[in-house]
Amino acid sequence: MSSETMTMSFTELHCFREVARSGGITAAAERLALSKSSVSKYITRLEERLGVKVLERSSRRVHLTPAGERLLPRVESIVADGQLLVEQALEELADPSGLVRVAATPEFGAIVAQRFFPSVVARYPALRLTMTSAYAMEDLQDPHYDFALRIGQVRDERLVARKMGSFRRIAVVSPSFAAEHPLSSPEELSALPCLIFSDRRNESTWTFVRRDDLDSSAPIEVPVQGPLSVLNFTTILAMAERGLGVAYVPYFLAGESIERGRLIRCLAEHCSRPTPVFLAYRVGSERIRRVGVVLEMAREQLPRLIAEDDEAT
Repeated sequence: MSSETMTMSFTELHCFREVARSGGITAAAERLALSKSSVSKYITRLEERLGVKVLERSSRRVHLTPAGERLLPRVESIVADGQLLVEQALEELADPSGLVRVAATPEFGAIVAQRFFPSVVARYPALRLTMTSAYAMEDLQDPHYDFALRIGQVRDERLVARKMGSFRRIAVVSPSFAAEHPLSSPEELSALPCLIFSDRRNESTWTFVRRDDLDSSAPIEVPVQGPLSVLNFTTILAMAERGLGVAYVPYFLAGESIERGRLIRCLAEHCSRPTPVFLAYRVGSERIRRVGVVLEMAREQLPRLIAEDDEAT
């Protein structure tokens, strides 16, 4: 590698990443608070150092070249690591302060925001916390997020993943629906209107195991259908309370409605297998003081919060 290539700047890499993400020089310049000419200059300088074109420019949009496609994942990692180093240096001697950005599904986001965030700000009043709630997997290599609660396995090997607990789904109906449609086995669901959680898998099968033998009992695969599908468990729960069908929802969501008599658990001997919940974050994030103290509290408190909302306790 030539000495010229070795001297490429962090700013050049940062500009390349932002142009690749935004698809244009103008948008990247706005995000970086630089002029368009400065961004163009940094990109040109990077290409000269590398000896290859990384971007194809047209009148409307900028596209990655094959070389740019290969370069981008490495640049993403370098920029994220560089930002971590800067933040660590700035925060090492200071009290924890600043913004910590968390991502979670809407349901777990509500638990975290309502029952975990207050304890964090009580201990560290100079911190600010923000929650992004979505079912999509946020890219944690993007420094716009510090950590996330993720449902199911974390497959990005670049992330640290700590298991916080697990939850199970149960079948629930309104009292009026239960009176009209008594259920004695999971297979009977195929003939009833079911409220479908509509994600990218377009869920059409519900899987049950016996509650008293979660690990060993053979799974029961039940094809389900219904007139309503929604990408939100809270909305599905509300529709079930109105008697619109059978809902198969996490226990921690249905518990209060069951206690207040708005819903009845049907098929009480069956539930889903436990689904794990992970705390996921970039390698090195815990060394940033503002993030590290929140991660430490999360590891202490979130397993208890999740366990409190599981029927096994």
